[in-house]
This record gives sequence, C-alpha cells and structure tokens, in this order.
Amino acid sequence: MNTSTHDCLTPCSIKEIFDLPNITSAAGFNLLTDLADNLGINRALEKLSIGKEDWAKYSAGLEAQLLILAYSLGFQRIEHMEILKDDPLLLEKFQLASLPHKSNLYRLLERFDSQDKIDELSKVNSIPVKFLVNKDRPLVLDMDSTVNTVYGVQENSTVGYNPRYPGRRSYQPLIAFDGDSQAVLNCKQRNGMTCSSTEVIDFYLQSKRRLPKGVKLGYVRADKGFSGQELLEQLDKDGIYYAIKLRKTKEIERRLSRGVLWKRIYADYSTAIEVGSINVRLSTWNKHRRVVVIRSTEYADSGQLRLFDLWDYQFIVTNLDWPPLDIWQFYNRRATCENTIKELKYGVNINCITKNEFYGNFADLWLKIIAYNLLLVLKMNGPKESQNWSIPKLQRLLLNIPAMLIKHARQLKLRLPSWWPYRHIWQNLRL
Repeated sequence: MNTSTHDCLTPCSIKEIFDLPNITSAAGFNLLTDLADNLGINRALEKLSIGKEDWAKYSAGLEAQLLILAYSLGFQRIEHMEILKDDPLLLEKFQLASLPHKSNLYRLLERFDSQDKIDELSKVNSIPVKFLVNKDRPLVLDMDSTVNTVYGVQENSTVGYNPRYPGRRSYQPLIAFDGDSQAVLNCKQRNGMTCSSTEVIDFYLQSKRRLPKGVKLGYVRADKGFSGQELLEQLDKDGIYYAIKLRKTKEIERRLSRGVLWKRIYADYSTAIEVGSINVRLSTWNKHRRVVVIRSTEYADSGQLRLFDLWDYQFIVTNLDWPPLDIWQFYNRRATCENTIKELKYGVNINCITKNEFYGNFADLWLKIIAYNLLLVLKMNGPKESQNWSIPKLQRLLLNIPAMLIKHARQLKLRLPSWWPYRHIWQNLRL
C-alpha cells in the first residue's frame, strides 16, 4: 500500500502589501478610554493645576490620559509611543489630527515640580481605588518597598540596598496596597537609602488619609523595615492590629535560649515546622511586645547528631491575640504583595525611569499606578475566568489585538477578528 508522507513541508510564498489605512494594533484602547471616561478619570485629569495655556494644541489632561493608556497597554517608555502617532483609533477617539509629540509628553512630567502637584495625582488615583476596595469589612493595609535601579545620575537617586545590582544608583519607593483587591492606595518616591522611622510613620498616616470614604482601616502588615518603635506605638495609639516581620536580634536570641512552648504543625521524614509565642522587649522598644516565632528545618527527624542548630527562624511582632499559627497564616497572605510589585514592574513598568528630575519621575510613577488600578477595574468587571489573569496576560490577550476602523452610515465601527478566542470576554465587558 502506498502512503504519502511529507518529510519537509515548504511554506507557501505570501506577498506583503501595505495598503490598509485604518488598522490599529491595539483595539483595547477603545475599552480603556471608555472605562476611564465612565469612571471620571479623564475629567479629573483636566482639573490638574498644571493646566496649559488656552491656545495650547493639547491639554495637560489629554497628555496625561494618553500616558496612562499607553502604560496600561504595556509601553515601557514615552519614546515607545512613537508607533502610535498615526494610529487611526486614537486619532478618531480623541478627534485629533495627530497625537502629541513625545517631547510634549516629557515636558508634561516636568510640570509636576512640587509635592503639591504630585498629590493631585493621588486624588486621581482614588477614583479607580474606590471601585476596588471592599467597604463592608476592615481593610488590611500592606506596606512594602522595592528597588528601581536607574541607569544614569537621576536627581535624588543614590547608592543603597540593591540586591540585584549592588553598587548601582536607585530609587526605593514605598508602596501601600489593599490586601484584598491588591489596589495600590499610596506611593512615595524616595532615594535608594534605607528608610527612616519618620518616613515610615508619615507614609502610614498618609496612606490612612487616602483610604476611600467609608473604608475603615483594621490591620497593617509589613516587612522588617517597618518594625520600629515609633510606628508600632502609632499603630497601638490608633487601635490598629498589626503583624510585622522582625529581624533576629540579641534580645530575641536570649529569650529563645530560655525556652519556648513549641507546637508542631507539620512533620514528615525530613521536614518539621513549629510555631510558638514569646514576649520580648527590643532595645529600640519602650515595652515588651508579643512576638510569634516560626521555625522550620529539613533535618529535624533524621536521627543524626548535629553540630549546629539547623532551624530556620521567622519572627512576627503583633498585638493580635490569635493563636501563633493563625497569625503566621495571616501574615503569609501578604505574599500577594510581592506578586503585586512584580505586576507593577512587568505590567506597567514602574522600574523604567523616564526623567532626570525627581518630581517628574514621581509623577510618572503615579501615572503608572493609575494605569495599574484602571486595569484592575477592567479585570474586576470581566467574567471570572479573566479576573485572575496577570496584567501582562490581560494586555496580550485582550488589549493588544488588531482591528479595522470603518465608517458606515455615519457611524464608526471597530471590526475585530472573527476567529479571536476571547471575544466573549470583550463582549462581557460591554454589557
């Protein structure tokens, strides 16, 4: 019997012709601009005090909106927006003959030259946040910092803690999240040096003030940089529960040497995890505080003699009266905070530093955070299957898709691919 096989499949030849004038590469602009308009972000941007002269071709609000939309689609830098200058969807959407030149957008950031002007962007950010935060239960405030390496000598950038690029200059912004929705509530641009206790308290109080109306702050979670006496005292004064990571200190070591009532929560042939609770007063604290201790080892039940203590320890200072295991699990849910920072870096590129000026970079950070929260609102309004998508996946599958803009019967229409497998998600967002 004869059989036909193709050992080497040669692709057919297809010619290219550049003759379609009304094609856009990012049909998701239509979704995002409509969403921003429905939320009122566009109107809030037009009220910024950095407004331009009446005769200016483009308003500052429009330029800020274009930056937010571009960051929402994953554009890393302003200069990358050059590809959009003749995009028919954007031109029609904003009724423009041409989009602002990239130099206009760089100059826009220069207009944010004071903290008061930066604070106006935080008010714009409160618009999407109020749609994300659950008002029916106390809010869990997660505070963290990250390192954004700079590749130059940007204003106020310094050499500090930088695990990935030691010795490189950086900014180290503080960021506050809602522990439930992962919405970014507040941010503070700082140089690369270790944060001071004064900065931490000011940031906490500022984040508390920026909560949406009607939202009650119930809990604070944070890493080792937030365990100073001043913040803990402020949290106690405000009646806020907290679970904050601690470094191992001499005071804690001495207290551990006197013994701990351990409870084993997991064990197999090579691994064991135990939890306990102690009261200890660090040299920087004014009183004894409760510290939950977690220790784990991969050799606990091996039966072999050990020369050194091979336990790995974690310490969490808290004013909660829960069992140690519950406090540990509550703190571990803060791990989503680390994932959110990755979303901010890989989704809206907060680690791409745009300007030499400090306040210009701070404004750029806020615009990217607004873009991030706008994308969260978009996900929240979609079906359940897309609500857990990462930001890069959302951009790839829902926003950066081709479409043809046509005009029929005096009405503009966006023609999307008929074979597109995620059309039902788009249509669900339009309901």
